[in-house]
Amino acid sequence: MEIEAPTALMDPKFKDGIVVRAGETFAIDAEISGTPLPRVKWFKEGTEIGMASRRMEVIKTFGHTVLTVRDCIGVDGGHYVLSLSNAAGKKDIMVNVKVLDRPGPPEEKDGGTEIDGYIVEKRDKEGIRWTRCNKRSLSDVRFRCTGLTEGHSYEFRVTAENSAGVGVPSEPTRYIKACDPIYPPGPPYNPRVTDHTTTSVSLAWTKPIYDCGAPVTGYAVQVKEATDEEWKTCTPSTGVQETHFTVSKLKENEEYHFRMCAINAGGVGEPSDIPGIVITSQRLEAPEIELDPDLRKVVSVRACATLRLCVKIRGRPEPEVKWEKVDGLLSERAQIEVTSSYTMLVILTM
Repeated sequence: MEIEAPTALMDPKFKDGIVVRAGETFAIDAEISGTPLPRVKWFKEGTEIGMASRRMEVIKTFGHTVLTVRDCIGVDGGHYVLSLSNAAGKKDIMVNVKVLDRPGPPEEKDGGTEIDGYIVEKRDKEGIRWTRCNKRSLSDVRFRCTGLTEGHSYEFRVTAENSAGVGVPSEPTRYIKACDPIYPPGPPYNPRVTDHTTTSVSLAWTKPIYDCGAPVTGYAVQVKEATDEEWKTCTPSTGVQETHFTVSKLKENEEYHFRMCAINAGGVGEPSDIPGIVITSQRLEAPEIELDPDLRKVVSVRACATLRLCVKIRGRPEPEVKWEKVDGLLSERAQIEVTSSYTMLVILTM
């Protein structure tokens, strides 16, 4: 018996592929020949299709075969291969099938064909109906919705459409209130150190130049050691209302960084850093004397009266105070009182 390689005859429409809509039925058939009669197999994306399944059916008769797919859906699109083989050889014929389905939610699938546009809808929190926001289909993936009622809250959803129709809407957004936008405030202005001791640092600043739509309600102060990466907040979660704050319970002779942020209804704003490193050490201030204007003149005292001279002093560490008389020794009746802010010389009467 003479052998002959397999051949198949198909409708020319299958050469360039076929396009069907979701829900339709399509069939691919072929007249086959070859000696001996070829073995027939159908494949979809490399996987053999059985004789029958829930929606697919393969029929083989003498000299003819047909693959039928009923109620097709998007996943039924792809490459189908009719494979013929016998002792004389093998022949594969590929048919491309494209299924046009309505698109799913915009973030999921396009339904097998290019999306033509989008529909944006809104629903008032106090209502039940969805209303369309755009009159014409949108080609852009951004849209500015106007005509909202100030103070009302709305949710939004988006639907894609293609040549097969309008798809399934996306999940709604959270409710958004129609009002002027509020953003976190700008950084505090002019941050500075006003004082420091071995265990504390006092800071001050000026309110931000921009409050970004909402008044500043407080300030957060943060600190970290110079060798650390993580900032620690020293103030309550709502911040402090004053534009000054003292950070206490610090380590002696340790290097620290400080910064502060303003807070409003929009959240916590950008920080403003204290320049450089701050070392927790006793602040040194040269001694200073502040004389009352009356003491800058000659002080007259009646005989037998008590003399009292009070002078304001300051300095760090606390200055050592000593009273002296220019042209002699102080009287034995002189008494000296010293505090951190003033000193007083009292000479009692006889």
